[in-house]
Amino acid sequence: MSYSTIQQKKLACKDCNDGVEKPVIAGRCQYHYKLYRSKISLEKRKICSLKNTPSNLDIQKEIEKLQLWFSDRRKKMVGVCQNCGKRSCKDNEKFWKWSIAHILPKSIFKSVNKSQLNWIELCIDCHNTYDKDWESASKMPVFKLAKEKFNFFKDQIVEEEKRRIPDVFL
Repeated sequence: MSYSTIQQKKLACKDCNDGVEKPVIAGRCQYHYKLYRSKISLEKRKICSLKNTPSNLDIQKEIEKLQLWFSDRRKKMVGVCQNCGKRSCKDNEKFWKWSIAHILPKSIFKSVNKSQLNWIELCIDCHNTYDKDWESASKMPVFKLAKEKFNFFKDQIVEEEKRRIPDVFL
């Protein structure tokens, strides 16, 4: 059966108020039905975004804490890569965070992702090399400093994350 053979109801649209009978969906002409569905969809999205569920609030707080952590690290930056001596992005308003490299990845080691010692200042190139893999990172001159800092905050790592500590730090 093709679409053209389906008989649609023809009634007056409850939003048009013109008394003309037209094909209707849920009592509305096609135009008003689309407007109605768009309005409902928008309202649902607003409600979902306004829900202050504990998990949403917790995530929001963690993001804010991490942003504050980055801002505090920026104050401690000197503008020079600790690996190669090139200029870092400290003074670049758009890319300054790229020069703050976590010694242990913030996504895996959440217990120390905001530790005052879990970072080194690197230029973009060195940061990319450091994050590439642990073998590459361990061959960098700055890795000695990273390992020293790691030894100061390693006791703050929670038990379930300890098994993920890369061998190059042990």
